[in-house]
Amino acid sequence: MNGVINRVKRVFLFTIALVILLSGCKSHSSTSTTPSTILPAVYSQYQLEYRLFSEYPNIFWCDPDFYPVAREGQEQQNAIDQFPAIKSNQTEFSAILAQFNIPDKTDYTDNEKLLIYREHKKLT
Repeated sequence: MNGVINRVKRVFLFTIALVILLSGCKSHSSTSTTPSTILPAVYSQYQLEYRLFSEYPNIFWCDPDFYPVAREGQEQQNAIDQFPAIKSNQTEFSAILAQFNIPDKTDYTDNEKLLIYREHKKLT
């Protein structure tokens, strides 16, 4: 079931990205002799997901740390354990940092790791 949801999500994101890219490719008839220097915006997959979340904030999903059984302290421990792997995906990691205006640094607090981990779960 999770694979189907991820496939639908990727197709949807690809469609949105394609629409955004093609919207910058409209033909313009102009009598001006100055060439157009406006380039279409380029977004990463994660930046596009954040744009979708801003348009549709009430997305429902099952959090694996709380469903089907929640264990006290498990989410924080998972955040600490998975932080190196999350940080290694620089595209996703930089999108999360930008979303919360967290500076890129060498050491993060456990609360920051938890916030980043929660965003990682939402994006994946």
